[in-house]
Amino acid sequence: MSRAPPIVLPITPPLLGHANPWALLLRREKDCSVATAALLSERYALKNDEKPFVRELLRRKPNLWVFRCDQRRFAGDFVVVDMSEPRREHRWAVVLDLKQGALLVRGGGGADSLPVGEVWTPPLAFPFVYS
Repeated sequence: MSRAPPIVLPITPPLLGHANPWALLLRREKDCSVATAALLSERYALKNDEKPFVRELLRRKPNLWVFRCDQRRFAGDFVVVDMSEPRREHRWAVVLDLKQGALLVRGGGGADSLPVGEVWTPPLAFPFVYS
């Protein structure tokens, strides 16, 4: 892979059934070998209770799209986008930085690249389509 790996990768319920779905997604990238995809996939690995959290969030709120952040880029754990608004510019998104057993803190966390806990509308509003 000649460029930096994506800062976020989409999470869908079918992907949660795989042990390492990130390698599958990274493999779709241009010039990304199987070995490179396997090596890079550790950046997106779900820890502790993150997989059950995402599975339950997607079950309860099917209008949400959840993206896993690259853990080496200090961008939070997840980006969550509400896709129920048909106009992209009106969709809201929030960056989550989960801390096991910690109280909810708005605007806190250690993420530097994205505004953790703040609701914002990204310029492109995530025009990705994944099946």
